[in-house]
Amino acid sequence: MEGLEKAKPFLRKRLAEIVNLRNTPEIKLIADRDIAYGMHMSELIEAVSAHDREVEAMRDELEEQEALKDEETED
Repeated sequence: MEGLEKAKPFLRKRLAEIVNLRNTPEIKLIADRDIAYGMHMSELIEAVSAHDREVEAMRDELEEQEALKDEETED
């Protein structure tokens, strides 16, 4: 952010050259925390999904073991 603050005069000058306005607006830089929050939420969702996949795999394994036991007892 500090680098962008230092570049504001240059950016404003370039904007004035490109847009061709009588008065060039002041540039105001605001940190966008929504991206970081969204990334954090994505990480949480992925962690929950990974846990769900692990639980499902364990459940499948238990069902297979129970099916094998049932087959052995039938014989």
